[in-house]
Amino acid sequence: MSAKGKKQIAQRWYLGGIASAGAACGTHPLDLLKVHLQTQQVVKRGFVHMISDVVKHDGVLALYNGLTASVLRQLTYSGARYGVYEVLKGHALTNTDGPIPLYLKIFMSTIADLYGYDICPECRLTFDYLLKEGEIIVTLLMVYGECPEKRE
Repeated sequence: MSAKGKKQIAQRWYLGGIASAGAACGTHPLDLLKVHLQTQQVVKRGFVHMISDVVKHDGVLALYNGLTASVLRQLTYSGARYGVYEVLKGHALTNTDGPIPLYLKIFMSTIADLYGYDICPECRLTFDYLLKEGEIIVTLLMVYGECPEKRE
């Protein structure tokens, strides 16, 4: 692959990761409220009541507890997926004449998704704990204590 092709792949990966992180910034409060609703001991609050409780007790900025982990997850997971997909697409374009068939696009996206999923379970655990706890030290200790099978 030429230097220009490698530069285009790097640029697409970068933009894909940034776009995913930006989307996470917008949807993060909804994800936080979803986790709060799922972890209630007794179902007594709905979505609207949960929003008012979080804002009343912790302030508006509490809706963004754990945003760092969410952005980290998107940069690693989605960035890796975009990068792997672009590399596979570059190889497919050099080996096929004309447009890439749909079945090959589906296969490439599945491989890219599996690769992104494989490198990011710790980010997902960190994200879930930060949403609930909001403290990074406790979260990292919990993740590294509960997930030893991924570290060798």
